[in-house]
Amino acid sequence: MYLKSKVLTNEIEKKINNLLDKMTLEEKIGQLHQVGPSPVGAFDIPEAELKKMLETGRITQEEYELSKTDKILDKNEDKIRNGEIGSFLGLSDPKRINRLQRIAVEESRMGIPLLIGCDVIHGFNTVFPTPIAESCSFDDELFEQTASVAAKEARAAGINWVFAPMLDISRDARWGRIAESMGQDPFLAGNYAERKVRGFQGDDLSDNSKIAACAKHFLAYGACEGGKDYNTVDMSLSKLYDVYLPPFKRAVEAGIASIMTSFNDINGVPMTANKLLIKNVLHDELGFDGVVVSDATAVRELTVHGYSKDKYAAARDALCAGVDIDMNSYTYFDCLKELVEKGEVQIDNINEAVKSILRLKFALGLFDNPYCDFKKLNEVSCTNEHLALAKKAALHSTVLLKNNGVLPINKEKHKNISLIGELSDSISESYGCWTIYAKDEHTVTLKDALCKEGVQYTRCYGVKDELNEDEFKTATENADLIIAVLGESRHMSGEAHSYADISLPESQKSVVKRLKELGKPFICVLYNGRPLCVPEVDQSADAIVEAWQLGTKMGEALADIIFGRFNPCGKLTSNFPYKSGECPSYYNHPNTGRPAATDSDHWTCKYDDGRIKPIYSFGHGLSYTTFEYSELQIEKAESYLNVSVKITNSGNYDGYEVAQLYIHDKFASKVRPVRELKGYKKLYLRQGENKVVNFILPYSDLGFHNDKLEYVIEKGDFEIFVGTDSECELKSEFTL
Repeated sequence: MYLKSKVLTNEIEKKINNLLDKMTLEEKIGQLHQVGPSPVGAFDIPEAELKKMLETGRITQEEYELSKTDKILDKNEDKIRNGEIGSFLGLSDPKRINRLQRIAVEESRMGIPLLIGCDVIHGFNTVFPTPIAESCSFDDELFEQTASVAAKEARAAGINWVFAPMLDISRDARWGRIAESMGQDPFLAGNYAERKVRGFQGDDLSDNSKIAACAKHFLAYGACEGGKDYNTVDMSLSKLYDVYLPPFKRAVEAGIASIMTSFNDINGVPMTANKLLIKNVLHDELGFDGVVVSDATAVRELTVHGYSKDKYAAARDALCAGVDIDMNSYTYFDCLKELVEKGEVQIDNINEAVKSILRLKFALGLFDNPYCDFKKLNEVSCTNEHLALAKKAALHSTVLLKNNGVLPINKEKHKNISLIGELSDSISESYGCWTIYAKDEHTVTLKDALCKEGVQYTRCYGVKDELNEDEFKTATENADLIIAVLGESRHMSGEAHSYADISLPESQKSVVKRLKELGKPFICVLYNGRPLCVPEVDQSADAIVEAWQLGTKMGEALADIIFGRFNPCGKLTSNFPYKSGECPSYYNHPNTGRPAATDSDHWTCKYDDGRIKPIYSFGHGLSYTTFEYSELQIEKAESYLNVSVKITNSGNYDGYEVAQLYIHDKFASKVRPVRELKGYKKLYLRQGENKVVNFILPYSDLGFHNDKLEYVIEKGDFEIFVGTDSECELKSEFTL
């Protein structure tokens, strides 16, 4: 629980009960009602998109007119005065936030402050790497530090609730929202969850540098069928418990204040009305006692699913399943009073939801200090300390996928370096999805950073348009080294951006072919929010830098890596498939009875027109130096294994290494994954230095859920692998 003091909890409960005794039914329902700036919730929609929504019947003419003129929030001021709104989402203007907050506190009968929620996914004014990028740092401290900075900046702007961290395990790179995830591994995601909660919330939510976190999306949204956003999910409960639930369990244990339900159904029941998973699992089994909020308009969408027959049934089904706040669908607002009067919803259900919300508002200190301090906002936004952390995060999140020795660039050898590709010359493309509040004046593009190094820039091509032959000739004819920026734009990943084909656009493939034909060394820098299928680049480029979308300091960080001022150390947290049709592709898959040993192995589990291995696997990431692993030892203790390994920097550069520990349960009552990450350690080794690294592996981490949903740790033979990626070969065995 985020309220850690029992005395404080008792005092708050008395205040909450006093408020409840005085509130009307309408005012109670108002606390469950959340409003956003557009028909879809947290962000404004371009007018062209609004017209499409109007034409297809997704919004009314009134909603269209209000959204187009930015009046959708202002029309709710009387509702705030009447106590009919308890929270907003998607507000970013501190003056507007203070104005609405003042109406709630000073002009409404009960004086209850508003929750102001926002999608602060990877930074606020200071933008950090997208989550899929930051996860590649394998740096628990960094996870916490970047969340802490985001909390400080957002809270200063009047925001008190962030819809983060996103904890969906994502194994299908076609899903656009993999950009918001930490990849495909539940162990790493669990550490990420705990550190993000600590970074956002700290030890005291009333601290005006901290903010309420919201783990999303509960549950298994990352397993949407075919990688199509909002799609159905069908899986065994044991798989749900072993793969998709663990990060949320860790978030609850860390004291997270709120949970957001997902859009998808699971095994036929939409999560927004899934009483089994919300009440029985989340509340009863995991012990969560915070606020549950729906995703945007998801309560209303229960009727579209074909689960609830009308909006009244939708309001009843969601509330009775345990959803406290209806995000922007107006369904609770429109229907709950009548449902209570008819006896279809019990007032106790509403009271419990209101208590959860008021508890959070008291914990945040909003009754004492609801307003934004503009002086503090200017003091904390994009400070030198925050910008330095943004650069550190960008450096540690970059992954070197391939290098034949051309990196780092030797300026004495390569005097005429050419940079091509429009992506490198865009501030917004440095950010990625969900960066609504970024301050552009602090952002340095890759083009600007490299031009300071004497590199010559020519656009030559965009993301999808054809190569400009004249510009290409100008850029390459005198160059002795070419840096080509390839990939996808920021609007090609994120919510509602799923793709059936995650390979490069044909125009970019042509660029790669032309560069190969030149016979000159070239480096590919990838901008992308998801793993891409890039066999052409892998076969042609001399080096590949996975830059993702690294945020405010992207250009400076990449320049430091390219010219050897920083040794890259990022490791992939998702496979890069060879072809789109191989999705979902994940390292921790179970074996079949006929696993393929080679690509030509017949009568085995593989594609005839694909490869049995991805281009780059989970954990992969090169360095400018080399690391050798030796002397793997296992010592048994009463409740854990102590696994040690000697790591030597055997190359010519100082650098970081992420040592990874994997297990394989060789024989079990349920088929187990071929490998499972169970530990990692990040260490810095100077040239020629060696260290012994110790992993503590609790026996409790060796179990799984059986078909009765019992967590079992079975005796038997296990393999231990330790190395630089998920395909490491150094191994030992033990018997439990």
